Amino acid sequence: MNENNESMIENQSMKETTSSEDSDADMAECSNGYDEPLIDQGLSDEQREQVQQCLKSRRVIQEDEILRLSKQVGSEWRQFGNALKFNFTKLDALAAETESQSDAVHKMVLDWMAWKKEKATVGRLSKALYLNKEWEAILSLTP
Repeated sequence: MNENNESMIENQSMKETTSSEDSDADMAECSNGYDEPLIDQGLSDEQREQVQQCLKSRRVIQEDEILRLSKQVGSEWRQFGNALKFNFTKLDALAAETESQSDAVHKMVLDWMAWKKEKATVGRLSKALYLNKEWEAILSLTP
């Protein structure tokens, strides 16, 4: 195998763990019509407003917010992780190396923050939560 083929295999391996695409279009499917699904979720007007503000927030998420959030994410946390652009192999590994679901979510979001750096915003995190109808987790965030 030549160097080019080895390099291509390494690049493919990295893409399998996470997506290298890093644009606002990452989760574009949730960028329109925020209000429609929220109306059907039994949220109060105040809660809907907070969800809207979180979805629009460009504030970088802080580590101290992650513990609270991780306790609010439901049993479909792998779907949430997939919306953050982690593949299911990585998510299964996170589950295996942690003792509880909230620990896995906590580690996953910390990994996401380290990966995205200044692009790890409340808005991006909220969009992934929104796609998975994780209302309590969104409401645990501060816009």
